[in-house]
Amino acid sequence: SLYEQICTYCPLGYSSFNRVCLQCEVENCIHCSQKTTICDECRIGTYLYNNTCYQTCPDGTYPNGKICSPCLDECSLCSNGKSCLSCKPGLSLFEKRCIDTCPDGMAPVDGICKNCLVKDCKLCNSNDLSECFECNPTTYLKKWYDGKYECVEPDCGPEFYLEGKKCYNCLPNCHECKDPDSCLVCNGTKVLYDNRCEEDTCPQGYAEKD
Repeated sequence: SLYEQICTYCPLGYSSFNRVCLQCEVENCIHCSQKTTICDECRIGTYLYNNTCYQTCPDGTYPNGKICSPCLDECSLCSNGKSCLSCKPGLSLFEKRCIDTCPDGMAPVDGICKNCLVKDCKLCNSNDLSECFECNPTTYLKKWYDGKYECVEPDCGPEFYLEGKKCYNCLPNCHECKDPDSCLVCNGTKVLYDNRCEEDTCPQGYAEKD
């Protein structure tokens, strides 16, 4: 082909059109075909994608030899065509794939499914993984006085009563109860009077009974 009035092979960045070397118009392109605005191959260190030579493949694609290949549809970033590094909005990363809803025992945090911090917790707060909303079927949700959550079995234990699948606090100083308004057994030296544990001794006119 003719280049600078000499018949020779076209140099990098040029291609032969009608036996005349013309410069490719796509930046960093070393070979173009059909016309100078369509690139076939990019310089080493750059990757071809959508007729553009990129130093870094755009989001949603990954370097694959000399070109950028598309990620899976749900990925925003990937390193190959079979798995994801991050997900598109509304999806969460789990085992290198993007899913709508995290599995039981996990919650989405910044687009990644992360384990709940409470043992046997089925559903927890994405903003605080130590806050449990629901436990696995064989356990009951219990919230301690200090705000700590726990999934317990086979029952709620002292100072709590079971309602549905959740453990609730008994009245103050109550060791055992079945509902929020009355007590069955008091803690320590407190005595039971009128379904409540309020005094260390019975009121006048009453005697303590074991």
